[in-house]
Amino acid sequence: MTPEITTIIPTFRRPTLLRRAILSALAQRGPSLQVCIYDNASGDATAGVVAELAAEDPRVKYFCHPSNIGGVANFQYGLTHVTTPLFSFLSDDDVLLPDFYTTAVKDLEEFPDAAFWCGVTVTMSPDGTLYAARAADWPRFGLLAPPEGVLQMIKGSQPCWTSVLFRRTAVSRYGLLNERLDGPSDLEYLLRIAARSPFIASKHPAALFLLNPESFSETLPLKRFWPGWQEMIRSVSATAGLGTQDRIAIEQGLNANARRMLFRRGAAALAKKDYAFSSEAAAILSKHYRDNLRSAVLDGLSLACMKLPFLQMCYSSAYRSAERILLYKRVALRRQYGRFSRFL
Repeated sequence: MTPEITTIIPTFRRPTLLRRAILSALAQRGPSLQVCIYDNASGDATAGVVAELAAEDPRVKYFCHPSNIGGVANFQYGLTHVTTPLFSFLSDDDVLLPDFYTTAVKDLEEFPDAAFWCGVTVTMSPDGTLYAARAADWPRFGLLAPPEGVLQMIKGSQPCWTSVLFRRTAVSRYGLLNERLDGPSDLEYLLRIAARSPFIASKHPAALFLLNPESFSETLPLKRFWPGWQEMIRSVSATAGLGTQDRIAIEQGLNANARRMLFRRGAAALAKKDYAFSSEAAAILSKHYRDNLRSAVLDGLSLACMKLPFLQMCYSSAYRSAERILLYKRVALRRQYGRFSRFL
């Protein structure tokens, strides 16, 4: 059958996790699909793993770059080679959940003007600890037209494109990824389209996003994230057709998210003894946002922990304990989404 959906899987040196990701895509029922793997010159067992799966299922396609072109560029390469009417992105350590494509295609057929379908992303650690269900707290689901959709994205928990099924027509209308943004290029792509086109928001759990300590999102230095976040705010708020009040709301919402992100990631970095990241986050909070309180907290703790190893040990222990307590209290979340840990 002619493929209707392309699953784009960029990969680099994760053959075991890649196998799981590919199988989760092949297990999708309903629409015909192809799974395209783009190898960033891994030079390990990756090619063998994909060849084994391709021999069993011809829907698996493989391309290996002669050299590593970078994570965002590899996603971009996959995007430029989409030929099917629909496509989705899948990181090599993440997992698609059952009936994602079936549910999304049915809804997209009902609403032909929607540029994409967005489901719930269940965020877990590799051991199955549940952290969040992204986009599950949105106040409304269904067809969201501009500017409602983009405003909902920045006010609620931000969506993850792992749970998004795009129409290929969105590429011709709204362009490719902005590689200059680096870290937030995926979020900017969703916001850029949502600011111009209707999309479908669904409560259906579509994918597992794994908090891998070695993943691109976890190891990305702040200097490769923050400038892109600033450009993303400018780009989205400058969308043609948005009213003045909507532009203000978008800027305020994204800046509020940035302040929370900087403080949260700075505190987490400090628990890992990453003093450079924590200090840089404190400097941005102070200079860019005039958030002197949060900046002083990060700076003060960083200086104290660097000088007093015992205090560093106490802080790291307290941070991990607080995180465990918060996760333990999410009883309702575990009841609703904890069952998906079996797919790990």
